[in-house]
Amino acid sequence: MIFTAKRALVTGGAQGIGFSAAEKLAREGVEVIITDINEALAKEQAENLQEKYGIQCYSKKMDVSNGQEVKETIGKLIKDSGFIDILVNNAGICYPAKPLHEITEEEWIGVFKVNVLGMINCVNAVIPGMKEKRFGKIINMSSSSGFTGGISVSASYAVSKAGVMALTKNM
Repeated sequence: MIFTAKRALVTGGAQGIGFSAAEKLAREGVEVIITDINEALAKEQAENLQEKYGIQCYSKKMDVSNGQEVKETIGKLIKDSGFIDILVNNAGICYPAKPLHEITEEEWIGVFKVNVLGMINCVNAVIPGMKEKRFGKIINMSSSSGFTGGISVSASYAVSKAGVMALTKNM
């Protein structure tokens, strides 16, 4: 095992990069909690990892953009199963690319609520326990579009990912 951590929470972990991160952690013997807005897929993926790697894997429905839901969900997870050693802040959304002037205010807000505020919500929920234990790792997923301005993605996504980079440096 290359990890000394025992328990990881992966947001947006039911598919894509999030699931790949969850699988890597499970393969290395880390207990994984997959959170996602797709409750059924998160449950299925957690069961698959548990069966494949023989490690405890759980799933929880969680909308990272809802601060109260994140606080309650992560608080309950910590109370029920113990400390979270690793947070993989992966949940994110991207609307189809279109010209900047056609992106609606609702689309900007939606992307920022998930991609930036969602990370802040999750960090705020795990930091007190990590500080208390004096141990923890937080991985914030971003994108090269945060550097490039999003040549082939929505400007709202690119700007949000640049925000993630600034948030991570600030942390």
